[in-house]
Amino acid sequence: MSSVRFQSDRGGRPSRTTSFLFAVFLLLCSIGTWVFLREDGSASEPEESAVIPPATEILEPSPPSSLDALEFDRDPTAQSDPASHGLVARKTPRTDLQFKTSYPDMFQLPPELQPDAVTVPFNGRALDRETQQPIVHYWMFLIPTDRGDVLEASKTWPRKVFRASDGRFHIERLIPGVYNILVQSGTHEDWVKKAVSIPDSGTLLVDMTRGTYIDGTVRDEFGQVLPGMEVALLFSKIDEGHQPPQRRLTTTNDYGQYEFCKLPPGLYSVCVGLRGDVQQTTPEFYLGRGEHSEKSFSLERLATVRVTVLNHGQREIPRARVSLAPLEGGASTRWNFTDIKGEARLHFIRSGRYKLCISSPGFQPLEEEIYVGNDDIVELNRTLALAPK
Repeated sequence: MSSVRFQSDRGGRPSRTTSFLFAVFLLLCSIGTWVFLREDGSASEPEESAVIPPATEILEPSPPSSLDALEFDRDPTAQSDPASHGLVARKTPRTDLQFKTSYPDMFQLPPELQPDAVTVPFNGRALDRETQQPIVHYWMFLIPTDRGDVLEASKTWPRKVFRASDGRFHIERLIPGVYNILVQSGTHEDWVKKAVSIPDSGTLLVDMTRGTYIDGTVRDEFGQVLPGMEVALLFSKIDEGHQPPQRRLTTTNDYGQYEFCKLPPGLYSVCVGLRGDVQQTTPEFYLGRGEHSEKSFSLERLATVRVTVLNHGQREIPRARVSLAPLEGGASTRWNFTDIKGEARLHFIRSGRYKLCISSPGFQPLEEEIYVGNDDIVELNRTLALAPK
């Protein structure tokens, strides 16, 4: 009888073939042990009461729901299938559970956007009561009547903002009911309508009153409009029971126009200037509730100082700060920044002696004294030297 002896590579250690065969032998022994235990029934079976906890919170019983749930029953006939563990899944409708989402309130959809919400569209238009012109920008509060005073409730109620050239608004989904409606605008008085039934009200017409306001146009002595001029609202007395106006400073638009809206009754005056240098002020006047006052200006065209800032290579320096500080009189300091062409313009400069200051990062600042006369345009070219390293 011949014997089998494993050969080693060297040094008495087993060869790679020997190690591989031994590993296969151990794997086969493990598989055989597992199969024997499964057939013998000595392995522990899962407990019948073990179920996966639901992902939602279960509350008190509620009306029947369409949700289904999986239940597990013991089936003696399923013992022949080792993979079933003797359990059979059975799908049954759940009629005794109510489910509640675990999302916080801030992530919940509004009532009108809930999938099962019954909603109707709501349309209307906002017009000026006097001119019948459309109101382009306004916002609306739709507050249920049980919330009490509409003005007080609007402080904590979400608003719907509308911008339309024809003044029309459209709400696609709104829960039917009775609402108090508040419409506000930056140029008109508040509009309130109580106990509006939706959808029985049909198309809503919002006719708003322009209210108390001051407007006007700023031009020069030649009739050319002046955009970017600063207009300030001054008041010496406000009628009792009213708050001072919140907006007291504005600038003229591209057409030289300005306006102050929704003003309380009182004594007012209006001044116009540039960079704090007041050019003209109106006499004081009284503005009553619901009144309109137009205050336009015609300003004397003073000198304009145009400064071009260059480097040592005669290239333009953008974003250089140019300022004129008066050396006499009560005028205020005027300043501006150069554009991409290295030019800075200072308008409405009164005649007199000034200190010209030019500064830019990486360059040495320049200071010099200049005189500005009554010329229309004063042109200056200045070169900045590089700052020492």
